[in-house]
Amino acid sequence: MLRIVLILAAAINLWVFLVALNKIKRDHKFYDNVNLFLVYVFGIFVWGDALILSPFFIAASIILYIINNAYLTLGVFSAYHFLRQGFEVVYWFLQQFSMKQEFRPPDRFFKFLKTDELHIIYQLLNFYKTVIWLVVMIISFFYFFKSL
Repeated sequence: MLRIVLILAAAINLWVFLVALNKIKRDHKFYDNVNLFLVYVFGIFVWGDALILSPFFIAASIILYIINNAYLTLGVFSAYHFLRQGFEVVYWFLQQFSMKQEFRPPDRFFKFLKTDELHIIYQLLNFYKTVIWLVVMIISFFYFFKSL
């Protein structure tokens, strides 16, 4: 059952990524809202989120499919949602008090995005690093205490 859910998650996210890429490149729909299923299941709020989060879910689903451990799968997706919601709270809090800046971060892969859209991409890329290191930390502590 776990493997079927992971295959579905990867397939759905591949489709979401392709739709997001098309909407953003063709119609410039970076900030357009997605449907509620994507919001609640994957934490994808706008098509710009899908451009970065869908590959993460595809990779995570494939890796977790290979590992085939329900507890680890729950741990990874729980950590993701915990951090995603936490960062969204901080993001929206800071958004209330921010002033628009025209600084454009390096954009080797995202030249088709506007400056403020690129800021969101950088926020999400750094978020991935946080999730990866949190999972590595949890697994490391688990195996450490198991070996005692």
